[in-house]
Amino acid sequence: MMRRTVAFYLCMLLSAAGFSQNKPLNTDRPGFTDAYNTVEQAGLQFETGMFINTGRVPGSSVSHVNWNTSALRFGAFERTELRLLGGVNQTFTENGARASSPVFIQDPRFGLKTEILSAYDVIPSIAFSSHVRIPTDSGSLRPDMGLIFHHQVDPNFSISYMLNLDWWQMEQTTLNWTFKITYGESNFALFAEMYGSRNDLQYFQALDLGSTWEWKKDLQFDLGVGIGMSREAPDWYASIGLSFLLRNLYKVEDEL
Repeated sequence: MMRRTVAFYLCMLLSAAGFSQNKPLNTDRPGFTDAYNTVEQAGLQFETGMFINTGRVPGSSVSHVNWNTSALRFGAFERTELRLLGGVNQTFTENGARASSPVFIQDPRFGLKTEILSAYDVIPSIAFSSHVRIPTDSGSLRPDMGLIFHHQVDPNFSISYMLNLDWWQMEQTTLNWTFKITYGESNFALFAEMYGSRNDLQYFQALDLGSTWEWKKDLQFDLGVGIGMSREAPDWYASIGLSFLLRNLYKVEDEL
């Protein structure tokens, strides 16, 4: 399986070779719909933040805290980026007394995103993304893959949606979907989003709202809040984070 996975990523990278300039900062944060466009070639983008959700199980209140959830995105080619995702989690349980789990480091996920189609009339822009979870214990490699669709209705208004299959969440095949509406002017944007997932054990659905603010060129802050819309979903959740982009790394190295 390892050989097939490596061969797949090499084919995707070679099919997208090229050169790009001056792509705007566009992040996967803070919602669940990934950005359809990739980081510009020779650019390195770092996205990080904190995420908390709270819900109830019979007799207990449970909070999951992602102390850090991060993505490192590198523009390898004009339309393709390499991606490394990870995080640090902890769970708190309230059942008459308060208990907490040890801090848990997520298994890293390595992958890529590539833009496969540009918008034309009613046809949306489309990107493909895929990752492999790299186990830090004796577990096996587990992949995910998805398609991201983007309609730019006018300069300030856009619609995005994503379909994703993964084989690492809850150790079985899970279908994830999102639908996102964004309105932005200048360096500030607002969005509303629905997302959900389904597998043999549960059906999960939630609604979230959020905003992004590009404080300076290539430096963005974000906020997000949401509520659960199904029994398995958390009662509420919130996130805060920042992202920044370093451009032209190749040129910097040449000058040094």
